[in-house]
Amino acid sequence: MHRFNRLAALGAAADIGLAPTRHDRFTDISLSTKVFEYAAMNKPVIASRLPLVIRTFPEGTVWTYPAGDASALGGAILAVIDGGDARAESVRRTQLIAQDLSWEHRAPAYLAIVDRLLGSPG
Repeated sequence: MHRFNRLAALGAAADIGLAPTRHDRFTDISLSTKVFEYAAMNKPVIASRLPLVIRTFPEGTVWTYPAGDASALGGAILAVIDGGDARAESVRRTQLIAQDLSWEHRAPAYLAIVDRLLGSPG
């Protein structure tokens, strides 16, 4: 099995999706696609507490922890494990956000902007 397929299989088999991203200038303006991938797989997500994570996923969606804080990551994992109904609700809410931001939903607006900038009629 190709290594990327193996990684995908491991992610699919996981009970919790982890998106541990280091904090730096670049990650201040980026968002890990892992959050969206895990949301699409119907998994609770734990992500580093970075600006776009907080902006995109409000409280009650993904669990967050300070980037680089292994102890806080462990605490977030335990919180998800013990989360019960809150865990199920966070999965549902995270999925809704991911679906709203998907290419299928956002493509028409994006393409309209590109057409407008290019002076194309669409």
